[in-house]
Amino acid sequence: MLFALIPMHFMDGFKLRTWSRAAWWALWPPVAFAFGYLTLLTTDDPPALTEVGPMPALFLSFAAISVATWAYARWRLRHLLPQSQ
Repeated sequence: MLFALIPMHFMDGFKLRTWSRAAWWALWPPVAFAFGYLTLLTTDDPPALTEVGPMPALFLSFAAISVATWAYARWRLRHLLPQSQ
């Protein structure tokens, strides 16, 4: 659900955010918290800070690579297609 709420043109989050930013903001933080909570707390023992610390860096690295790939593909497509007049 968290990834479906990302406001990109081809995802449901874009439709929701276009319809109502307030509704999107009302849904996204609790869903993000639930995702993190359910992902990190899979055992009876709470995760140690050394286990949790690298996770945001890995996620942000993955996000940066994903956005860079998307931006390159969009730029490349724009330059390969003939310009309409």
